[in-house]
Amino acid sequence: MKKMLSLFSQTKTKLFSGAILAQWIPGDLTRNSDLATLVNTILQIAFGLAGLIAVAYLIWGGYQYITSGGGEGAENGKKTIMNAIIGIIIIVAAYAIANFVWQQFTGTDIESSTNL
Repeated sequence: MKKMLSLFSQTKTKLFSGAILAQWIPGDLTRNSDLATLVNTILQIAFGLAGLIAVAYLIWGGYQYITSGGGEGAENGKKTIMNAIIGIIIIVAAYAIANFVWQQFTGTDIESSTNL
């Protein structure tokens, strides 16, 4: 359990720190012709974009909630915030599962195995 919590905290940090997005546009994908590098790059792009979209959705929900003035607008803002938090939890869990599977096949983390 302790290892799983550590993995989730590392995953969250890696996902939202921008480390994934800093390397997501490779100059030339053909120079890395092995399938593992291509799959790894696709996973990094997908999780990075999913994290950005979820955080943007969370910010939008906060904006809706703050500017609503109460009533139905506040309820919509709360629902948006709750959905964004659920989405972030799903993204972090999916990243942890993908990282575990990736480690079983390659012996390295998703982020550390890119040769770009």
